[in-house]
Amino acid sequence: MGPPYMDFQDGLKTKPTTWGDIALAPKSEELIRSNTTDFFKELSIYKENGKFACRNILLAGPPGTGKSMINDILIQELKDEVTFIYVTSKSIHGSGSIAGIFDAARMLGPAVVIMEDLDLVGTADRNTNNRKDILNELLNQLSGIYDNTGLVVLGSTNQAGAFDEAMLRPLRFSTVVPMQFPDRNLRHKILKKITAGIHLAPDVDLGGLADRTDNYSGAGLTELKEMAIQAAISGHAVDDQGKAIVSAAHFEKALDLIRLKKEYLEQLKRDENPAEGKK
Repeated sequence: MGPPYMDFQDGLKTKPTTWGDIALAPKSEELIRSNTTDFFKELSIYKENGKFACRNILLAGPPGTGKSMINDILIQELKDEVTFIYVTSKSIHGSGSIAGIFDAARMLGPAVVIMEDLDLVGTADRNTNNRKDILNELLNQLSGIYDNTGLVVLGSTNQAGAFDEAMLRPLRFSTVVPMQFPDRNLRHKILKKITAGIHLAPDVDLGGLADRTDNYSGAGLTELKEMAIQAAISGHAVDDQGKAIVSAAHFEKALDLIRLKKEYLEQLKRDENPAEGKK
């Protein structure tokens, strides 16, 4: 059993997820594959070509855009070939935690170090000595005197703009993969996929829903679908087998509830930061 700041491959709880389960922009998927799965397949060749045999990738985008799903996909694809070390920012208590993580990764390599919510570690805010020490140690481990051959560091962040500039320099997180809200066509594709197993009434227009869900993440679209099913069940719209019959009216109700939720959360932010609301 590893130190408290690490979970090793056999202890990770993952879903059997594939690339077909996630809707990504083609360029983002290509960047992730080339720097992970394809990289490990050609690792021996990279080793023969100098200092190319390590990778540091940052998945950057708002919540719900599939960053955690990427972890599940890679663990499924590379299981039994690569060691996975999963790290959360909450369990990093000092620079020693960072050093221990990378020592273990190098010892157990080839390895992927998954660091979620990396903005909580790598931000430009160095107000405390502890945070400064953690950030400096991470920078040294990423591109210092250490041999990181066969190591991939897969970080994720909701706000890459808050990062210390040193984190994004070449040989550190020089590969940034945009995890963006899906565009209209991708939203339509996601809606088709997540509603494939439910009973839709003839009046449901998925293309129309895609038009009206700008700035919805994949998770947001799934929430929309779940709330529409709930509205159907609450309204006793079920077939003989007990499956909900989801109509356009049920999606309308779900859209209204999500809109109210967003307005409420925005109002809370304005109340907490009145100066922001006046800008």
